[in-house]
Amino acid sequence: MRPEITHLVGKGQLPSSGSDILAIQQWQQGLEKIKPPLSNEEAAALAGLFPTSDDECYGLAWTLVHLVETAPGWPLQECLQNRDNPWIARLRHAAQLD
Repeated sequence: MRPEITHLVGKGQLPSSGSDILAIQQWQQGLEKIKPPLSNEEAAALAGLFPTSDDECYGLAWTLVHLVETAPGWPLQECLQNRDNPWIARLRHAAQLD
């Protein structure tokens, strides 16, 4: 797994729009360093970072969606199990799994 992916995984879940601006900027910078396509392993790791709410954090959640979808094996079933997460639900819908 590339270091830029590991770095974001180490940060944990994507922050909310109400988070500290520095945390949001650090996430944005981290996402901008990732060059697609992702490996299946990287996509699975990043799919675990979606917030549990609809908060898109100024579009950063959408950036995460688009990155995850670049994996060669997409859609990855192991990434799409949490039906309660609105971002996973969007990915499932886009992959026509629901």
